[in-house]
Amino acid sequence: MAFLSYAQNFEDVVLWRALQHVSNGFYIDIGAQHPTDDSVSKAFYERGWRGIHVEPVPAYASLLRNDRPEELVLQLALSDKEGEVEFHVISNTGLSTLVQGYANSHEVEHGFGHQVLRVPTLPIRSAFSAYEGRDIHWMKIDVEGAEELVLRGWDPTRLRPWIMVIEATVPMSQTPSYQSWESILLDADYAFAYFDGLNRFYVAAEHQELAAALSTPPNVFDQVRIGTRVGSWCEHWVGRFDQAQADRERIEGDLRVSNESLNALRDLLKESTLNVKRLESRERQLIQRASQAEAHAAALALQAQSIYRSTSWRITAPLRVAGHPFRRLSSALREDRVLSGLRRRGIGLIRLAALASQKSPGTQKWIRLLLRMAPGLRTKLKAELEPALTHSPRPATFDGYALTPAAAEIFDQLSKQIPPEQRK
Repeated sequence: MAFLSYAQNFEDVVLWRALQHVSNGFYIDIGAQHPTDDSVSKAFYERGWRGIHVEPVPAYASLLRNDRPEELVLQLALSDKEGEVEFHVISNTGLSTLVQGYANSHEVEHGFGHQVLRVPTLPIRSAFSAYEGRDIHWMKIDVEGAEELVLRGWDPTRLRPWIMVIEATVPMSQTPSYQSWESILLDADYAFAYFDGLNRFYVAAEHQELAAALSTPPNVFDQVRIGTRVGSWCEHWVGRFDQAQADRERIEGDLRVSNESLNALRDLLKESTLNVKRLESRERQLIQRASQAEAHAAALALQAQSIYRSTSWRITAPLRVAGHPFRRLSSALREDRVLSGLRRRGIGLIRLAALASQKSPGTQKWIRLLLRMAPGLRTKLKAELEPALTHSPRPATFDGYALTPAAAEIFDQLSKQIPPEQRK
């Protein structure tokens, strides 16, 4: 049958693994608190075990009496001597304590208010004197920092639980606190067997065969089911764990995206840096070339200035002037402009001759004679003058040739000066 656990840290699972062979066993639960919530004894009670509960908080003592009517509930605090002390009650928690410093720190650090009650105290040797010599299979001590006071009131020669389970850290922390009281157990011939992160388990020398069963934490082979409160607690922490996992995955995803963006920016920065270096190199080259060109121009200017100021330049100046027409003729020959130039010059000469003949009948006679003696010139002149004739508003002839209006006007004026008998 599966074991239903009620304890906050599965203390009942570990104890049951070591003591399940015992029928109708007996326990003492010091600092019992609630009858079911975080209870180490509830699972044993359901299996026929019975025991004693020590709980100084009135509300929890009443709940225990109602839930366990056949069990003894001592509403007091255990200490090293009999008397009465101030007890700091932190409602609805398992943090109520005899230690004022812990009560104050809970209020400052966690906002847990407390009220002070006067409660009676007894040492263990007095509170349980009626059970001397009886088998006590386990005794748990969870008194929020007062463990040493409780153990100092214990007489191990008269009351020897088989297994002792004692809270071993400072309340609400993982700071060890067992160093001040462990020697009491070791001196009483008890051996340390197991630490579950909150409690330390010790086994009496006469029952060391139980130590092996206490050597491992709760596991799948214990066939454990979880009680309502513990189940809620586990679900709460499983939910917290799942949320933490989801947050971690989200953060890792964001980190990956950030790293990718950072790498892209680094690549862009690297490329931009290379481009800047290329531009700077190009700029240096252009500046160097501009400097070289400027230096070359300055050198040419100095050379030209030196040439212009030289005596040879001044002596050869007339030759350069005289050579200008020859340079133009050379250029015309290279560009095949000689014939067209001569043609333009010839037409101009004919026009000048025509104008000159207005005042000289002899010139007219020589022009006609020239045209008759040179048929090629007459044909050439006709070819030059005919294109213009097509645009002439009034045709005119001279020696059988069609003339432009301007030429016709010239020759009309010339013909007026020629006697009629000579016009042919």
